[in-house]
Amino acid sequence: MNNFFWRRNRNAEIEALPAFSAERGRAPRILIESRDLAERWAIEVILRRAGFEPASCGGPEVLPGGRCPLVAGSGCPAFTAADAVFCRLDLADAANEQILQTLKSEAGRRRVVVEVPSPRARKLAGLLEGCVVLPMPATSAAIVEAFAGVTGAEVPA
Repeated sequence: MNNFFWRRNRNAEIEALPAFSAERGRAPRILIESRDLAERWAIEVILRRAGFEPASCGGPEVLPGGRCPLVAGSGCPAFTAADAVFCRLDLADAANEQILQTLKSEAGRRRVVVEVPSPRARKLAGLLEGCVVLPMPATSAAIVEAFAGVTGAEVPA
């Protein structure tokens, strides 16, 4: 049985912290960072159908104390296990900017893909440096193509 860490979302519902399956398969692992639960679910479905193994996190707004464990220095097992990260957090929020900065600085071999509105991307050019930037709203095909590109995965046509 897997060990789970728990957190509360903005509606005081309990969610498990992101986790990948205990057994490592061949599918590239993608960590999805997005506050919206329905959005995370939809992106998980898109990526899973394309042959990836997704896990998702709602960001600091849904965590006890409102802090990301990676930013707090306590680490994030899902981030450590991920091959790439998809960041859809609201970058107008300073806490979310700090998360993206931490994701980038801790990335190592992992690539960070960020979906952001084009006007905002121009304003955040420095923060987004080194990331793969998808203009918002990204299509399913664009999301899959971005992760195929950063992981080297072959995806079904």
